[in-house]
Parts: sequence; structure tokens; C-alpha cells
Amino acid sequence: MFGRIKPHIVQLLILTFAVWAVYAGALQHHFLDNWDDQFYVVENPAIRSFTLENFRTAFSKYYLGNYAPLHIISYMVDYSLWGMKPFGFIFSNLLLHTLNTLLFYVLLVRLSFTRTAACLAALLFAGHPVQVESVVWVSQRKNLLAMFFLLGAFHLYLSTQVVEGSRRLLFSAASLVAFVAALLSKSVAVVFPLMLVAYDYCCLPPLAWRRGLRNKLPYLSVALLVGLIALVSQDLNNNGGRVPYHGGSPLVTFYTMLTVFTRYLETLVWPWRLSAVYGLPLRLSPDWTVVLSGIALLLSVAIGVVLCRRRSPLSFWYLLFFIGLLPVSNIIPIVTLMNDRYLYFPMLGVSAVFGLLADSSLLRFKITRVPWHLLAASVLIAIALVSARERTKVWHDSIALWSDTASKTLGGSGYDMDVKFATLALADSYVHEGNRCYERGDREGGRRMYLAALSKDPTNYAALGQLGGQYVREGKPLLGRYYLLQLTETFKRSAVGFQELGLSYVATGEWGPAVEAFEHAVELEPRNPDYLRYLSTAREYLALQARH
Repeated sequence: MFGRIKPHIVQLLILTFAVWAVYAGALQHHFLDNWDDQFYVVENPAIRSFTLENFRTAFSKYYLGNYAPLHIISYMVDYSLWGMKPFGFIFSNLLLHTLNTLLFYVLLVRLSFTRTAACLAALLFAGHPVQVESVVWVSQRKNLLAMFFLLGAFHLYLSTQVVEGSRRLLFSAASLVAFVAALLSKSVAVVFPLMLVAYDYCCLPPLAWRRGLRNKLPYLSVALLVGLIALVSQDLNNNGGRVPYHGGSPLVTFYTMLTVFTRYLETLVWPWRLSAVYGLPLRLSPDWTVVLSGIALLLSVAIGVVLCRRRSPLSFWYLLFFIGLLPVSNIIPIVTLMNDRYLYFPMLGVSAVFGLLADSSLLRFKITRVPWHLLAASVLIAIALVSARERTKVWHDSIALWSDTASKTLGGSGYDMDVKFATLALADSYVHEGNRCYERGDREGGRRMYLAALSKDPTNYAALGQLGGQYVREGKPLLGRYYLLQLTETFKRSAVGFQELGLSYVATGEWGPAVEAFEHAVELEPRNPDYLRYLSTAREYLALQARH
């Protein structure tokens, strides 16, 4: 075994070092308070012990519309090792991405890539800036797990082609099991049977690939079953992301996704405006942007047809980019049109094509002995790795993430993120940080965070309530009342807001307004004993005040 690995030790060490050089800073990051992490990890009791009940929950419950039991079980492992420390969960993400990078390198070498081409491809896969979201965001563990098992399934599938008899049956069964594990990590792995067909067509003799179609039936059967489960889990009733066609029309969705395709191409070549959220304009008619995007897609398809006629490894990896995009292309519409994490699987194809072209004799200049093509490729990869390292800082915590996202203000490209959504999320992040400050006894810091939240969202319910309530309890009822009046004027059905407002009047001895505020609270929640008690007491003091 070591004899096979020994010639590649240098490359494997380079790849491992590259992954950790880019992403190690993420080990100091925090959970994202208001974006999936709290549901998957922070507030999820099912990950806090290895029990039969928790395993049953993992295999029987949908989380945010996803059926991914192995995803949840992986968090059980993390919690058992690290407790609720973000460091441990992010460490596992980085370890999985490292393994995926190494598996990808070994796969390319198995498929006759030179060590140089395989290393360049794996470096791009490891450190392209679009990979950051999948690697450092704890909730995207499912992406990393699915890729790990899918690459393992492909390795085992390749092994079936070089062995015979019972060993071939054993490798086939192991490949199918690994594929099932990938599906139980994330349903995006359903494209694996199509990936195998594309490989056989491009890389095997004509008769061999046709005979091999029968071998894909077990994979296809499992993929169809999990696909049906995904359709159910992604229903909006299960908090999933499956929605009606955007704009109410398949045609509008198609026009819009054409522009998303070109945006992905732009992102791969020049990832300068990456964002956690992309608020894309719906294309109601084939405007010039749609037409140009359609031309780009047709040219891409034409290149694919030419390559497929040559039936080469290059054609397989080129096709793999498009195969990886299929689950997120809104053929079955989902709530988000575009995300960086959607490129984690397509990056296999992009990276392999890059590695092949960078090492291709077609790109070599014969004027000198200097390998300019490799130097150029190395410079591009170095730029990508440095950019990815910078991008990881954006994911440090919720405030950093949403500050970056909100800063991507509307411009001329037409592909900008939804500023309003990001701004509200940023305000919510300030509230979470304010709560933590108060828990630590840092009242001044907490107030600064709540005020920062209101600077982004002047009607933020939690910030108004926290500032108002805290000031009342600290003996500053007039200051608290300022925020509580804003709260009750904006949220007229906030019983707790009216209760806090009433308490602010009680603190200054204004029993008439206090009674009115408590009456509003009781009207909204007539069975709440605290509100009834406050109202009764306020009426007694008001009557007493009237007699005197």
C-alpha cells in the first residue's frame, strides 16, 4: 500500500498543507446564530448523545426540509468529542474537505492524469473561493459528507472494472453502499448514476459502455427512491425549499436560470462578488441579458457535443460540471436560485478540466524550456488560495457575514444579493450578540448591540423590547418607555410589549396610562395571569389615587 502512495507523498502533503493554510483561520469562528446552525446544532437536542432515540430521530425527521440522517449523526460525533464548541465542528468540516481533496487527487491519478495535472486540479478544488461556504459553514457539513461518500463510491466502481468474480461483486456492493451513504448525507448525490453513465461513455470502448448500462440499475433505483423522499422533505409544509415556479411560470424560471448559469461562469473565472445571498431579478421576458446567457449556454453545449464525439477524459469532466448543476438548476423549483455551495460538486469537473488544460502540450510554448503554462496555472491557483483565505474571514460570525452581505449594494450587474434580507439578518445578529453581552453582565455592550440593530432595522422587535425592558428594570423608565412606545405602535398585537410599557408607567406612578397599557395586554392575552394581576393592581392604585 505504501509503495503505491510513496510516489505521491509530496503532492499529498502539498494538498493537505494548502487546505489548512487556507481554512485554518476558520477554527476561531463561531456558530451562525440566525442561519441554520441553531437548528442543526445549537438548539438540536438530538445531537447531544448517542442514544437509540436520537438515532431514530435522525432517521425519521426532516431538518429544514432535508432528509440527511448521516449529517445529523456526524454532529453527534462532534458533540461527543468537543461539546458545543464551534472549533470541533469546524475542525471536522476541514478534515472532511481535506479527505475529499486527497480522494479527488487519487481519483485523477487513477484516471491517467499526470501528477502535475492531478495536483493542479485538486489545488483548485481545495481552494477556489466558491468552496469557502461549503467548508467553513458548519451547516454545510452535508455537502462535504456527500462528496466524501460519492468519491468513495466512484473509486469502488472503478475497482469493479479491474477485478473479476466474487471480488467484483464485493466492490459493486461496497460502491452501492457508499452511494446510499452519500444520499443519506445530501440528496444532491442523486446525479451519481448519470455520472457513471457519462464516465463509461467517454472513457470506455463503445460496446463496454452499452453493456455496462445494466449495472447502473441498482444505483438508479436507489436514486429514484431518495429523490422521491427529497421531494416530500423539501415541501414547504416540512420547512423545505421546494416552491412553485419563480414568477409563477416555468418560462420565467428558465429565463432567470439562464442568467444564473452565466453568473456561475463569471464567479468561477472572477469570484469578486461572492455573497451569502444572491437576490437575482426575475426575467419575465427574453431581454438582452437572457439572450446573451442563452447564447453562452448554447456555445457551452456545442463544445460539449464536440468533446463527447472524441470520447476522452476531458469530455467526461466537462460533462460533470453540467451534471453537478442539474439538482440546483430549478427544473424542480427551489426557493434559492443561486448559492456558492451549489458549485461544490460541479467544481470537480471545473478543476479537472483546468488541470488537464494546464498540463496540456497544446498550451506549451516551444520557444524556451520554461514551462510558462504551469507557471501561469500556479499563479492563478495562488491567487485563488489567497482569495479563499480572505473569504473565510467573512464567515467568522453572523455579524461579519451579514455585514459583508449587506455591503454588496445594488449596482449595475443585475445580479446583486437581496440587500433588505441581509440588512434584517444583520440586525438580528446584533440582537443575538447583545443578548450574549447581557448574559455576561456587560450591559453597556448589550445596549450598543441593540442600538446597532436598530440602526439597521428601526422596527426590530427584539431590539426595541430588550432596550425598553432593560432600561425599565435598571431604573430608567422614561428612557425605556421611549423604545416601548415605538414597539407597541409598530407591533400593536404585542401583549408583552404593552405589559412592559405598563411597568414603565408604574415606575413613574402614572397609574392611568399603566391601566390602559395593561388592558391592552389582557385584551390580547385574556388568560395570562400575570397581565390580569398587573391590571388589577394598577386599577387599585388608580382608585386609591383618585380618592386622595
